[in-house]
Amino acid sequence: MQKSENIEKPEIKASNAEFQNNYKPSSVEENGKYTGKKVILADDSVVTQKIIKLAFTEKNIEVFPLLSGDWEMKRILEVLPDVVIADINMVGINGYELCKMINQNEQTKNIPVVFLVSSFEAFDEIRAREVGVKDYFTKPFHSITELVETVTRLIDHSEKTF
Repeated sequence: MQKSENIEKPEIKASNAEFQNNYKPSSVEENGKYTGKKVILADDSVVTQKIIKLAFTEKNIEVFPLLSGDWEMKRILEVLPDVVIADINMVGINGYELCKMINQNEQTKNIPVVFLVSSFEAFDEIRAREVGVKDYFTKPFHSITELVETVTRLIDHSEKTF
């Protein structure tokens, strides 16, 4: 009889360049313009990105993944998403800094930001509100449905106000 051990599996990570080169969004017209509802997901966990992308597929919302904070503003300005979902702790620019940059830019200041916070990370809710975050969710998710519903509601609200 073998003794079973709980072995934690390492999280798979890839570079932004590798990930972006292999990612082809489905909502792109021939002229390269993005159509439909769009979400930027800035999280350095490929597993989290896959879970969220799959959850939003049912709602016909295109998820544009980023693996580090260094590429985010450039990609946000390129895609002009309806919502940004950002992990607060990433390589490069963190979620707080990204949210502040989004809210200070004329082109992006009306894009809502939702934070993802790992349950073991320190989270400063006051600072999050100061930089303009609309909501936050703790990982691992108890229910991905809540995140999807919140983002869908933010998209629907922004469509009525613009």
